[in-house]
Amino acid sequence: MLPIRDQAGKTCGWLNDGHVHDLTGQHFGYVISHGHVFTFVGAYVGRLVDGYFCDRAGDAVAWLDGASGGPLLPVALPAPVAPIPQGPLMDFPPLPHPPVASTPTHTWSSSTWDRFCAGS
Repeated sequence: MLPIRDQAGKTCGWLNDGHVHDLTGQHFGYVISHGHVFTFVGAYVGRLVDGYFCDRAGDAVAWLDGASGGPLLPVALPAPVAPIPQGPLMDFPPLPHPPVASTPTHTWSSSTWDRFCAGS
């Protein structure tokens, strides 16, 4: 499980083989081809591009270690012990075709990770 870090460098979620989890290990959504991110119920929320989770406008919401080409990264705070993944770890369900993706920016989003995950 790879830590997903917020704009302050704090771990806010986990990525495990295309499955996105919250801090407790509950399954939130999927990263599918070309980095499109969908919630577990099929709502499109943004993209994962060069290690940055970007909202629909292309602004960075969170990042993975090794991210490049986006906004300036904060110092990564130590990650907690990764939880055991919970929830459905099945194949990706049929998902709608994602919209045309915005070009990633070098700006941090005004959205938080929680709002990103909620699709707002």
